[in-house]
Amino acid sequence: MMAGCTFLVGLVLAVFVGRASCLSCGDTSGGICPPGWQNWGESCFAITTYSLNWYDSADRCRQLGGKLAAPRSAEENAFVSGLIGPQHAWIACNDLEEEGKWLCDENRWYRNWQGGQPDDDLQRQDCAHMIRYSGQWGDDYCPYYRLVAVCKRRVAVNSRLLRSWRLLSACLIGHVLSEYPISSLDHCAWLCSQDPGCRSFNVVHRGYGEKLCQLNSATRHDVDSPQFHVGKKGVCIYGEK
Repeated sequence: MMAGCTFLVGLVLAVFVGRASCLSCGDTSGGICPPGWQNWGESCFAITTYSLNWYDSADRCRQLGGKLAAPRSAEENAFVSGLIGPQHAWIACNDLEEEGKWLCDENRWYRNWQGGQPDDDLQRQDCAHMIRYSGQWGDDYCPYYRLVAVCKRRVAVNSRLLRSWRLLSACLIGHVLSEYPISSLDHCAWLCSQDPGCRSFNVVHRGYGEKLCQLNSATRHDVDSPQFHVGKKGVCIYGEK
């Protein structure tokens, strides 16, 4: 069993290292969000500067290089709520296709409805907005209500960044500064490079393609050996300069 686990870890690490050293990988903007956009996790967020109906807000987000967004977790919802401040803002949730069946872009499960919401009934309040200050959601009239909107785009990450990191099939335990959901190893390396307190990182594979980036305040050289080991809950990759 141990041999099989070691082989799996080595295989995943080999794939990541191969990707990191790929000389033909396309260069990007280096992971910095465009002016006017704020970074959270592996995404950039912006709030439109003037109020439109839900449909025109979705078009405006596309014009800005992103799309209308719906928070996928309580943490992301709290971040977006801080961005909208003292104003309501459209989000990418609606029940236009089937009354009462709310669909949210990139978000299958998370909801944060205010008590009594949605109260659509037969009034055709088919689009969702985030309520100022509370971060809770309400529903309203898509073509008539005019609000600012939450836009989202993927952060651009430079894959060549990984070439400056040493990668090992292990994890550093007990020194996590912060953690973010990610889809790529190179983005975790970029997040660490942007945090002055980060000295190493872990990428934990949680199954079903989900990965978690953990930024560490120490390296393996600073800790006792029991704190540096292969994660028990799945494949784990450790990176240090």
